[in-house]
Parts: sequence; structure tokens; C-alpha cells
Amino acid sequence: MIRLPAVAANLTWEIDSDTAMPLDEMLCSDAASNPDALPMLQYTLQALYLQRSDDDKLLVSVYRTLGGIEGAIGKNAEQAISHLTEAEKASLPRILSLLVTLREDEKSITSRTARWSQLQSTAETALVQAMVDSRLFVSHLQNGEPCFSIAHEALLRRWPRATAWISEHSDSLSIKSRLQHLSQRWLSEAKHSAYLLAEGKPLKEAQSLRQNPLFDLDERETDFIAASSKRATMLRWTRRITVALLCVLTLTSVIMSVRSIEAEKLAQQKRLAAEDLLGFMVGDFADKMRGIGRMDLLDGISNKALEYFTDFSSQDDEKYLSFDARFQHGQTLEAMGEVAYSRNKIDEARSALLAAQEKMLPLLELQPDNLALLKTLGANAFWLGQIEYDDRKWESVEPFFELYLQYSQKMYSLAPDDKDALMELSYAYNSLGSLSMQRQQFVEAKNGFQESLTLKLSALETDPSNTQLLSDVVNARSWLASSLTSLGEVTSAINIHEKIQTELSNEKLEQQPYLLERLSSSYQLSSTLINYKNDTELAVEKAKLSFLTIKKASDKDSENRIIKMQKNYSYLNLISLGYGDFNQDEKLKFERLIEQIKINKTASKKDKELLAKYYLALAKHMDKIKNYKDSLDFSKKSKAIFISLQEDSTNSQDNIIPFSESLLIEASSLKNLNENDNYIEVCKDIKSLLAPFVSKNKSPGITIPYIKSLKCLNDKNTGIELIEILTKSKINNLEF
Repeated sequence: MIRLPAVAANLTWEIDSDTAMPLDEMLCSDAASNPDALPMLQYTLQALYLQRSDDDKLLVSVYRTLGGIEGAIGKNAEQAISHLTEAEKASLPRILSLLVTLREDEKSITSRTARWSQLQSTAETALVQAMVDSRLFVSHLQNGEPCFSIAHEALLRRWPRATAWISEHSDSLSIKSRLQHLSQRWLSEAKHSAYLLAEGKPLKEAQSLRQNPLFDLDERETDFIAASSKRATMLRWTRRITVALLCVLTLTSVIMSVRSIEAEKLAQQKRLAAEDLLGFMVGDFADKMRGIGRMDLLDGISNKALEYFTDFSSQDDEKYLSFDARFQHGQTLEAMGEVAYSRNKIDEARSALLAAQEKMLPLLELQPDNLALLKTLGANAFWLGQIEYDDRKWESVEPFFELYLQYSQKMYSLAPDDKDALMELSYAYNSLGSLSMQRQQFVEAKNGFQESLTLKLSALETDPSNTQLLSDVVNARSWLASSLTSLGEVTSAINIHEKIQTELSNEKLEQQPYLLERLSSSYQLSSTLINYKNDTELAVEKAKLSFLTIKKASDKDSENRIIKMQKNYSYLNLISLGYGDFNQDEKLKFERLIEQIKINKTASKKDKELLAKYYLALAKHMDKIKNYKDSLDFSKKSKAIFISLQEDSTNSQDNIIPFSESLLIEASSLKNLNENDNYIEVCKDIKSLLAPFVSKNKSPGITIPYIKSLKCLNDKNTGIELIEILTKSKINNLEF
């Protein structure tokens, strides 16, 4: 509570002649519209008191002269430094450079904390101390180090000295703020080169700020600028070398056409030039381009190289090109295929990959034990299979994934201690496991994922600090848990997720958004499995952990598509459990997203799925709180979208579990609303929908709705085996 001196008891408040409002009511009105009003009210009341009238009345004219509640703080700041020397006052700009920054939108001014150790002179110390004594700055400890900061950000808006300085240095503040956020992002991404400053204006601005004596850069920001400068220099030299090589190549071609009498000698020169150029492109240069996400540059140069090789695409390859040159040619085509796939140019990708295969298969007969060749052929087989996988052509996928496995097994047999050989074999098993999952061959899928996990664990033992290997292990465990769930082994699947959560619950790993996404997914999947067992309290705990974890990942990498998707589904899980208000800010964001999807007539399949699952989550929640009318309404909305998605899909098992859950909630609501005829018809729909799957898929998401539909239809002889499987997993809640 703010207190005036004791004499204030005899004070009166002047009434404003324009508005007929007493001064105390004006203060309350202004304070209500200002979020920072309460802490600044003290300065205003004190100034009004000191300038009161002879008859002890607080004056409206004085209040307006002060500039209202915020204006008093500026005048107080002037009084605080009025007794300082000119040298001490002159140190204010540097003090402000330590305390003023911009928010991430680079538009809003805000304050930050500075350390006392950053002060460079007694004049600076005297000024800060004067501001602390006047309670305009606050002194405190942060991480055990003495620090100071601005008490009220209104000081930056109402003190003319501060506003003038901010206006003068707005460009530098913007650069400094941007540098602070970008360097932090760079560190959080393990100093990946993709997050460095781009060559040109961003880098030049940062370098100029580094030369500005008014702004101190910390070690993190200095290292960030240095690394960005180093990369810019490297890229300039890379471009120069590439241009030089292409010039040499062109010049060589001209000389060869003119000096036909030296054809054999020039052909040798051309071969050597081609080997050097291709070696550079598919080696160092390709790695650099992948590292900075500029595979499009590699694509353009690869096209130039292929034009150069046109003369050698006949049967006389062996006559002119060495093994290495032909291999490099195949690698170039392989890279072009990957680039085209990433751009969703599927026909172009398939053509390039098949051309690469045609170039490299004859080389395998010459050097069957060449590890690099086997690895590239394995990758080639995988991408050809992945194209068929995306089209859900499972029969066409299998030969490619089997070929990938054969190349990987050959690599492993030749070099069992080679990390690449071990990991390629693990990826091959994982690819076949994912195919088996799609074909509902869950035992085969389980075996494939177990083989993949065993190999990845062996690799991790040799390099336990490698987070990429750890993420591969977590992926394999998650796939294994999915296959066990589909086999009805729910308890085993939950135990695997507990293992994942133990492995990833490490503060050092929280700097990796991808690992946080994996951890959030594990929490969400285990929440769903635990909820099948009717352990609502533990399911809610896991659901909250899932959301809090994915929010950390989103804060670090807000544009990541996979993280965005996981965040949405994690929040849906909270809604279905009745905790949609867990975080009000996120609730508002999610509701805005849903409204956008609703009005978007050209919404994508993924957005439609999200909307359908949103209605399903609401229906589940309404069913739990026995609001059967609303649960029926939401379940019908969800069902309608799933039906339309099924009609547009080439695979009938897409969304089969949430679709059946929508029908189940609809049936439950109809039963509780005593609409028995309609209730029976929906039960028939559930049974008809799930009957093709229950013979293979024993996931609770399939078996529980199916058993409940049988009970609804009074079918006592079917589903006994499924009930036994569920009972073993302690899933007993099989009634509506």
C-alpha cells in the first residue's frame, strides 16, 4: 500500500473544471488503463503532495503539468541525477545501452538486466547508484552475480533523455536485439551453420555494431559474428573455385574441338577434368550445400556436369572414364534425385534415381566390396522404395526395401565395426518394419524394429554422447512400442515408453528441439495407453508432461512443421481428458487455428484430420461429464469429416482408430439419450468398420470399440479371445 506523509490526512482533492471529476477519481481512472500504474503511483502522489496549494489541496493543474501517472517518473529521474557531475551525467548513454533492448518483434522497446561488473568507470557507478537510491533502478542478484535493472519500463517512455537516446540509436538497438536472439538460437541448435548470419547486409550490420564502442557484445554474440564471417569467407572461396573449375572445363572443351589432331591427349585431359569436377561437386561442395540447406545450388551445377557428360553416356564409358569418375557420375544423379524428391518433383526424382542405379550397378561387378558404392546403392534403393511408399503401393515398396537390406548386410559383413555399415543396416530393418506395419504384419514389424534397435544401441555404446544416435535409438524404441501395441502387448509398450522418457529426461538434451518432440510424443502415446487401463490420474499427468515438453521445443523452433503438429495433438489429448484450460494462452492460439481451418474451403488433409480429432476430443470430454447432447453433436461432426477423408483416401485404414472412437461416442450418447434404435444401428456400423482389422490388429484402439459394439448387439460368442488379450493388459472397462 502507498502511504503519504502523516499530514496527508488533512489534504483535499481539487475537482477538474472541464470534466467535473475529482482528482482522486482521475487518478483511479488513469491507473485502471495502465498496467504499470500501481508501482508508478507513488511518484505521482509524492509530486502532487510536494506541489500542493497553500490550503493543502492536491491540484489538477499540477497533475496535468506532470504528464499524468507516467509523467511523474520522468521528472523524478531528472531530480535523481540533478546533483551529479557533468561527467557522471555523460555516462548515461552507455548505461542505457546495457539496459535497453527490443522484443523479438524488433518493434517494442523493453528493458533487460545488466551486471555491475559491466560498469567501466566511477562515473557510471555513481549514476547507477543514484538511480537505485531513487528507486528508478533496482539492484539484485541473478545467478549469484550482482546486477541492476530498470524498475519501471515507463521510465523509457517518459524520460526525455531516455527517449531521445532510444530514437537516436534505434537502428543499433534493432541490430543488437536481433543479434542477441539469433546467437541464442544458434547455440540452442548446437552451433549449426544453417543458423549463422547470411552474407551481405545482416553480417555487415553485425560487424559494424561490433565496432561501436557504445554497445558491448558478450562472448556468445562475438563468437556468433566470427563464425558467420568465417562461413561467408568459405562460401566466397567455394564460388570462386567452382567458377574457376567450370571455366577450365569450358576452355578444355574448346581446345579439344580445335586441336583434333591431339584428340587422344585432350580426351585424357577431359577425363581428368571431369573426375576433379565431379569429385568436388559430390564431395566437399555437396556437403557444404547440404549443411546450409542450399541443395538447389548443387542441382544447378549437377545439371551442368551432366551436360558435360553427354558425350560419354554411350557404350564407350569404360574407354574414357575411370571407375571413380563413373561412380561420381552416379553419385551426382543420386543427389539430383534427392533434391527433386525434396521439392516434391516425384517423376523427376524417379528418373534421376533410376539413371543413377543404371550407372552404378555395372560398377558393383567391378568392385563388389566397395563400401561407398554399396552405401550409395542402398540409399538409391531406399528412395525408390520411399516414392512407392508415399503412394501406398506396398507390393512395389518391398523389392526396393529388400534390396536396401541386402546392400546394408553386405556392408556390415565386410566392415562390422564401421559405423556407417552398422547404421545403414539398422535403417534398412526399420524401413522394412514400417512397411510391415502398413501391411498389418505386426510380428514381422516387431522383429524388424528389434533388429534395428539392437544395432543402434551397439552404435550408441561406442559414442554415448552423440545426440543423433540417441534420437535414432528413441525412434527405434517408439516404432517397437507401436508394433507391440498392435499385437495387444500394451504393458510392454508402456514399459518401452518409460524407457524412452528416462533416456530423454536430461537437462542437456533439452537444448535439442527434435529430442524434445520425441519425448513429448512418448508422453502422449503412454498417456493414451494408460487411459485405456482407466488410470485417469496418471494419464493426465503424462498428457501434461507431453504438452509442457513440446512447448519447450516450440519455443526453440517455432517454425518446425513436425513440432507444430505434435503440439496440436498433444493439446487435443488434454482436451479429451478434460484439461483444455491447462494453458490459457495456448488455448486461444489453438482455437484461432481451428477457426481458420473451419473457414478454409481448401484445407489440406492434415488440417481436416486435426479438425475431426478436435471434435472427437470435445465429444470424449462431454461424454465423461455426462453432457450427452453435446457429445452426440461433436461426435457426429467428427464422424462426418472422417467419412469424407475415407472417401478421398486410397487406404481404408487411414484414421480407422479415431473414426471408430467417433462412432463409439455417438453410440454411447444415443444410448444415454434413450434413442435405442439409432444406438443399435451405430453399433452395427462400428462392428462393420472394424471387422476387417481385428483378426490382425490387437491395438486397444481397435479392439475396445469392437468388443463394445458386440456387447451392444448382444453378441456373446464373438470376441472372447480379444477380451482375454485386453484383460491380460488390465483393460477391463468394456461397457458403455
